[in-house]
Amino acid sequence: SRQNRCVPQQSQGMAVPKSLWLRITTVAVHTLTCCVTAGVIIGFGQLYPLLVDSGVYSSLCPATNTTWPNGVCPQQSVAIDNMFTYGAILSTYVQGPAGLALDLVGPKFTALIGMIMLVPGAFIFAFSSAHFDGYLAGFVMMSAGGPWTFLSVMPTAGLFPNNQAMILMLLNGAYGGGAFVFFIFAALYTNNGLPLRTLFLGYGTLCGVLALLVIFTWPMKKYSEAMHGSPAAGEEMPLVAGQNLKKPWRQRVSDVFHAAISVDYIWHMMFTSFMIVMVNFYLSTSYQQLQAMSTDNDEVNNYNFAFGILLPSLGFIGGTPLGFVMDKWGVEVGALMLMVLHSIQSGLALVPIMPLQMVRYVIFSCYNPVVFGFWATYVVVKWGPVNYGSLYGIIALAAGSLNFVATPLDNYTANSGSFFWVYVGFLCTSGLFLWHPILRLWQNGLPRSNTDSERHLVTNESHRDWDFK
Repeated sequence: SRQNRCVPQQSQGMAVPKSLWLRITTVAVHTLTCCVTAGVIIGFGQLYPLLVDSGVYSSLCPATNTTWPNGVCPQQSVAIDNMFTYGAILSTYVQGPAGLALDLVGPKFTALIGMIMLVPGAFIFAFSSAHFDGYLAGFVMMSAGGPWTFLSVMPTAGLFPNNQAMILMLLNGAYGGGAFVFFIFAALYTNNGLPLRTLFLGYGTLCGVLALLVIFTWPMKKYSEAMHGSPAAGEEMPLVAGQNLKKPWRQRVSDVFHAAISVDYIWHMMFTSFMIVMVNFYLSTSYQQLQAMSTDNDEVNNYNFAFGILLPSLGFIGGTPLGFVMDKWGVEVGALMLMVLHSIQSGLALVPIMPLQMVRYVIFSCYNPVVFGFWATYVVVKWGPVNYGSLYGIIALAAGSLNFVATPLDNYTANSGSFFWVYVGFLCTSGLFLWHPILRLWQNGLPRSNTDSERHLVTNESHRDWDFK
C-alpha cells in the first residue's frame, strides 16, 4: 500500500552509478562474463559431434563389426544425451539455492560459488578418457556453475530502471551466447586439429581469469534503485514489493509464500517449466533431428555449423524487441508472443524439409533467450526485485523436476529415430497455457504507460499489501 514507504538511505543495496558510461561498461562486462560462463548446456548441439568424433563413451558400443548409422551406436548416443540431461537438470535445480544466495549474500559471492564449480569441472572434463570417466562429473559441474554467474548479473538491470526488460533480455541473450564458445571449439577442432583436452584446458583457464574479474569488480550487493530509479532530492521512494531490505526475515518469507501461492505465480511456474523442457530437448537433440531428416552428413554438419552461428548472435538481437514490448505493453503480451514463436518452431519440426530447418533455427535462436528473459522479467515486474532470487529459484526447482521427462523422450527418439509425436505433444500442451495471459489482458487491458504498467502488478485480494494502486 502507499503508506508502506521508505527513504532511499534505508536501502542496503548498492547505489546506482551516475555515470552513463560506467553503467554501460558494467552491463557490457557482465554480459561478456555471462556469455562465456553461464550457458554451457546451450552449446551442446555444437559439442555433440566433437564428443562422438573423439570417442566419448564409444566403449559402450557392442564389440561387433556393425557400421552404425551416423557413426554412433544407440548406447553411446543415449550416454551422451544423458550427460546433457543430467547437466540440464542440475543447472536448473541449482538456480533455487543460487537465487537464495543472491538475496542473502549478494552478486559477488553468488558468482564466486559458481566459479568454484565451473573451473574444476572444465579441468576434470579435459582430463577424462576411457580410463578416467570424468565426462559426466565435469560436464555436470560446469552446467551447475553457470547459473550462479548468470543470476549474479541479473541485478545489473537495475542500472537502467526504465528499460529493465530490455537489459534482462540482453543478459539472457548472453546466456545463449554459450553456444558461441562451443562453436569456436568446433572450428578449432575441425580446422586446427586441437583435441578435446586442449580445448577444455583453455576454457578452464579462461574461466579462472574471469573469476579474478569477479573478485575485483562484482558488486557486493544489489543495486538499490531497481524498478523505479532514484527519487528526486528530498522525496521518498515507494516500497516496491518488499524493496526495504531491512524487513524482518519472517516478513520476507511471508512475502515469498504469498507470491508463490498466487494464480499468476503458479501459472508462470508451470508455463516456464514446460518451455524449459522443450528448449533443453531441442538443444540436446538438434543434431540428431537433422540426421533423422537427411542422410547427407555434409549437409547435416553445414546446418549444425549455421546453428552454431545463429544461436548466440540472434540470441542477443532477438530478445531485445520482446523486452521492449514487455516494457511498453506488459508481460502478458510478451507471453503470447513467446507462445506464437514456440508453436511455429515446433510445427516446423513436423515437416522433414531441410531448408525449413534453417527457418526453425532462426526462430529458435531468437526466442531461446526470451524464455529465460521472460522468466526473470515476469518475476521482477510482478513482485519486485528484493525477493527476486527466491521466487526465481522456486520456479527453477519446479523446472528441474520436470526436466526428468527428457530421459524417456531421449530413449524413445534414440530407438525410434522419430521426433514427430514428441513435437505433436509439445504443440498440444502449449495450447493449454493460453488462458492466463488472455484472461489478464481481458481483465486489465493494455497498459498505456510505464506508470499504468505498474498498476498491473500483483493486486490479488490474498496479498492486498502488495497492491500498487
